Amino acid sequence: MLLLKQIQQVVLMLYHYQKKQRKKELEEDTIMSQALETYIPLKANNYTYTDNDDNQKKGNEQIPQQVTTLQ
Repeated sequence: MLLLKQIQQVVLMLYHYQKKQRKKELEEDTIMSQALETYIPLKANNYTYTDNDDNQKKGNEQIPQQVTTLQ
């Protein structure tokens, strides 16, 4: 009889553990689905990639000129 009681307790503990695990997985799935909803896929196009180095160079050239005028 004691063995049967111990087996029932173990089964009950496993049931509660599995229930907690399922709840945790559902919460993680909810977080993942929310993240996927905010994902914005990139769209392909026929335009070539252009780097904005020209704008960066202009910005970098203006900084030393401003510093020299302040001195």
